[in-house]
Amino acid sequence: MTDEKNARELTATPVDLDELPAGYYCSKNFVGSLIAVCLMAISLYLGYVLPVNSLSAINADLGPDPSYSLISTVFTLISGVGLLLVGRLGDLFGRRYILIGGQLLGLIGAIVCATAKTVPTVIGGSVLCGLAAAVQLTFSFVIAELVPNRARPVVNAGIFITTLPFSAFGSLIADLFIANTARSWRWTYYLNIITCGLSIILLVLFYFPPGWDAKRGNESRIDGLKKFDYIGFLLYAGGLILVLLGLSWGGSSYAWHSAHVIAVLVIGFVCLLAFALYEIFVPLQQPLLPMSLLRNRGYAGAVCSALVGNMVYFSMSLLWPTAIADLYTTNTIKTGWLSISTGAGVIVGEVAAGILMKPAVSAGTTAAYEAVPGMTNGILGAVTEAVKTAYSQSFRTVFLASIAFGGLSVIAACFAEGVDGRFTGDVAARLKGVDGGGSGSEEKLKDGKV
Repeated sequence: MTDEKNARELTATPVDLDELPAGYYCSKNFVGSLIAVCLMAISLYLGYVLPVNSLSAINADLGPDPSYSLISTVFTLISGVGLLLVGRLGDLFGRRYILIGGQLLGLIGAIVCATAKTVPTVIGGSVLCGLAAAVQLTFSFVIAELVPNRARPVVNAGIFITTLPFSAFGSLIADLFIANTARSWRWTYYLNIITCGLSIILLVLFYFPPGWDAKRGNESRIDGLKKFDYIGFLLYAGGLILVLLGLSWGGSSYAWHSAHVIAVLVIGFVCLLAFALYEIFVPLQQPLLPMSLLRNRGYAGAVCSALVGNMVYFSMSLLWPTAIADLYTTNTIKTGWLSISTGAGVIVGEVAAGILMKPAVSAGTTAAYEAVPGMTNGILGAVTEAVKTAYSQSFRTVFLASIAFGGLSVIAACFAEGVDGRFTGDVAARLKGVDGGGSGSEEKLKDGKV
């Protein structure tokens, strides 16, 4: 009864995380919510990493169907569109219900995929899994509301450790399912059904964040819906969908120079440009993406870092296993072992960053310098200027050296012999899942040209 009373009080009055009550970390609500968030993070990786490493098996079992690559494409596309909505919808309808609803979509999507008889059915289930992923991607923000700021890096590192078997070894697990179980690739979705189902139960029983009334006072949800940036969302969603579709069509469904690809890409980029201009110049009460955030160097740096990291991760998660299977080995288990490098590298970096973040960044702060015996403001100012000078000179040296080497490489390229005539299209065809024939490369190997 005491825990239920505390839960109701938290719903009405947010608690300062630096003044948490005694026994908070041992309470059933905190432990249950933490386990639910861990399962939610695991569901995120189960919904993408394992299926993307099972595409060939899915196509061989249910196809062949040339659209099977959309299984992974629609997941990233839908999750990218939905992610920008999750925070606002969570404010309007409550994060508790958004998290439960997202996991419910993931459960339904996994059931659809696990029982699918055709490739289009798996694609449809992947759409639901992508919607769920937009919610699941917020697991680190959910934890930020449960623990104080000083403990967040370590707790996030702990969550990433729980995802280690599937984020780092997901490709191997997928290949083991395919090679050693009667249900083959369907087990990747069975696991997702289990984790989504368990997390829904735990969220329903133990997760009670502050509600709308505690945060917005007298403002109604109808007023919040009226302030929603519908035009901005349509421009953003339409632009992102068209760009990603154009990139996925190019070189596979249509040629890169075809009207289908060019038109879709141009319209998509125009929509994204219009979205940026709309958010900047139109006065909105609740903009979908406040552009003022991008003027914050810390925020912009985090966004750029996440952008580059996700570009590498999602592309390598799809291309690297396919390249291994087509170029290096046909052994399913060996392919799985070689494919873990991408996920393992990412998860090790995330865990290390969470554990080392605080000690790494606290050593060079102004407070740390001032704690040195004998340190004065004059010495601190001189050191600061010296560091700026050292950095500028070092960067200047690197840039000048790069100009020299770049110039030499351009000159050398002018005298390099062309080798285009010795290439074949076999590798590109195999990466697209099409038989390259191999005749051209075999003949050139016999002639000693390759």
